[in-house]
Amino acid sequence: MRYARTFIFSQVLVLSLAASAQSGDWEVVKHIAGGSTISVRTEHRLLKTRCYLLGVTDTQLTCQLEHAPLWLSVERSKIIYDRSRVSKLWVEHSDAENRATTGLIGAAAGAGLGAANAPRGTRVAGAVLGGSIAGLVGYFWGDVFHPLPGRLVYKR
Repeated sequence: MRYARTFIFSQVLVLSLAASAQSGDWEVVKHIAGGSTISVRTEHRLLKTRCYLLGVTDTQLTCQLEHAPLWLSVERSKIIYDRSRVSKLWVEHSDAENRATTGLIGAAAGAGLGAANAPRGTRVAGAVLGGSIAGLVGYFWGDVFHPLPGRLVYKR
């Protein structure tokens, strides 16, 4: 019963965060700090593009790809979106926040598995070792996988 209440609470929290701050006001986008990590979805694309915000005008948004291929020059990794094409825009959490989150998730899972699989007298040591290893792996995995959802600031 306790787990059901925790699950329901976490789902309500996720849904309320996802529903907040959805606005069609371009002025909100113009006030985002330059260099912020954002994700942009255009009207005809299913996937978001993650990039660093360079500038916003009344008609355009300019950003630079977060992980541009090595063969692509810095100038060619810039993307200019017309305001009319942008359907949704998110402000993403920093890499440090994502790494910390995946590190904590890994540490908790590793500690549980380490304690569960250790012999009876060494469960504390198993939890510490498992939590340390999985936490370290989770920390570095946070560079690739971003578990924290961005905050939706613009929706047309």
